[in-house]
Amino acid sequence: RDIVIPIIPKLRELIEKIGVKDSPFILGHLKNGYVEKKLRSQKDWQLHKIRMGLNSINEKLNLSVPLKIKTARDCYNNVLKRAGWDQNTRGEMMGHSPGNILAAHYDGVIDKERLFEINSCLVNL
Repeated sequence: RDIVIPIIPKLRELIEKIGVKDSPFILGHLKNGYVEKKLRSQKDWQLHKIRMGLNSINEKLNLSVPLKIKTARDCYNNVLKRAGWDQNTRGEMMGHSPGNILAAHYDGVIDKERLFEINSCLVNL
């Protein structure tokens, strides 16, 4: 099945910078100086910056639970789920392949409101 990717201006800029224009693939063969190791290093640096930002927010808000990328993904999925988006769409938005069992993982998580509702019976014993 074809993978369809909307080419937003920022992505177009990246393709122009490091991709080969006559390739049928998005990046095709990388231009000189852009090797897989360099791209992986840049990805790792971006993840590091995101983690540092989350740590900064955590400290400023004095949160009892540390913010993590996984937490952000879980929250993103829950927002989409509450908005009525189906499991396959949410899975694809999170980078999972269609029908992937990982996409179903998020539906196994009980949302906070339901958790309180279920546990409310414990105080009535």
